[in-house]
Amino acid sequence: MPCVGSSVRVIVYSAFFSVEWSERHFADLLCRLPDSLHPQVLRFRRWQDRQCSLLGKLLLADALEEGGYDPELLNKIRYSNHGRPFIDGVDDFNIAHSHQGVVCAFGINTTVGVDIEQKRVVKPRNFSLCMSEHQIVDMEAQTDPDVALLTMWVEKESVVKAHGVGMSYDFRRLEADGPRYRIDHSDYYIHHLSVHKDYQCCVTTDAPAVEIDLKPPRLE
Repeated sequence: MPCVGSSVRVIVYSAFFSVEWSERHFADLLCRLPDSLHPQVLRFRRWQDRQCSLLGKLLLADALEEGGYDPELLNKIRYSNHGRPFIDGVDDFNIAHSHQGVVCAFGINTTVGVDIEQKRVVKPRNFSLCMSEHQIVDMEAQTDPDVALLTMWVEKESVVKAHGVGMSYDFRRLEADGPRYRIDHSDYYIHHLSVHKDYQCCVTTDAPAVEIDLKPPRLE
């Protein structure tokens, strides 16, 4: 939790693309990253995944600079046992992507988790491993079940990512209490953001009141 009296802020960066980049453009952007991170980007077979991976790291570089850190600290990225990225001595951050959209949340004096999902047609019953029965019934009764499901999904995933337990957590156990979720005796607070008309996005913090600085999206 942040110290009493500390400024609590989340800076949110996003980027979206619509086409596969040329080899030259991809190479130019990749060169902005430390050489040690190139294999993490190039390991993906699908061009969409490669571009999302690259953009996520570029957004993190922007966040580091905005937070007063040296962007070269990208070289110091480590991962928890659950695959959560972190950099020793740096404020918390989290990255998510869906389809052709990427978002990076950088928390100052707060733990942060983020998720983004492309808006699409979904069936609540197909998410029975992630939603409790009464949540599914409630979503099916909504005027727009697709929106209801994706809204709850970005909430749950951002909460789990903030807590750092990974996707192995039983999402059915997560129940909202207004803007708050409790997980393993810890409280997290959700903040829905409008980053793109075709995507839903949610940032979760362990602080109930935060200043959110939503940066204009990068369009590639």
